[in-house]
Amino acid sequence: MSLISIGDDYAVAEPGVFYRDFERETLKKNLILPTYPASREMCALGGMVANNAAGEKTLKYGKTIDYVEEIKTVLADGKEYLIKPLNQKELAKKIKGKGFENKVYREIFRLIKRNYEIIRKAKPSVSKNSAGLNLWDVWDGKTFDLVKLFVGSQGTLGLITEAKLRLVPAGKYSGLLVIFMKDMAALPEVINKTLKLKPASFESFDDHTFGLALKFFTGFLKVMGVNIVSLGLQFLPEFFHVLINGMPKMVLGKASIFSGTR
Repeated sequence: MSLISIGDDYAVAEPGVFYRDFERETLKKNLILPTYPASREMCALGGMVANNAAGEKTLKYGKTIDYVEEIKTVLADGKEYLIKPLNQKELAKKIKGKGFENKVYREIFRLIKRNYEIIRKAKPSVSKNSAGLNLWDVWDGKTFDLVKLFVGSQGTLGLITEAKLRLVPAGKYSGLLVIFMKDMAALPEVINKTLKLKPASFESFDDHTFGLALKFFTGFLKVMGVNIVSLGLQFLPEFFHVLINGMPKMVLGKASIFSGTR
């Protein structure tokens, strides 16, 4: 499996490419696919597309479905097809054909058109839906995009052989705000105010998880290959805070990414 090409704002790759290898190449152009999951060191692009992957940067960048522009897939007739967004004129031409692909487009369009309001109202009101096929995102009245149906379908609709993925500039700088919470009653207010700042990521650790992190801290650093002195200096204020005020009930971490100057 190979990374086929990297453009100014996109990459074309086969599904077996590991994300870790993919990112190493895209960063040479200061580009990134920001929807990698926690398993970024072992996952492949095909799995990310098939599962509509999202991860630590989803708050800022969204989900994998927002970055897949085209795919090539093998359908039930055993043939490979290019799937991409179609405008109304292109759709009309596609559904008039007599091939297997034309039949697929024709029947899905008919299904959506006949049940448009039911499908639209059934769309979950969530930031990331992990249940069912994305049927509600295929047709908006102007563009018919079967890519939206395949992303997140977990390989049930076809065998994806290639994907064109939109990339974004990698942030040049990053910053982390650590919030220690002794009183959980203030948690909703803190979360709502922090989300208004549009963080790249926003994660939480309860006191038990934080305690385990401290217990195995040096072991984590060895595995990650991080310099303990350098990292310790970065988090020196937080360490002193714990020593003086005791273990917090919860720790929140709000990360931001910047492209310009500090």
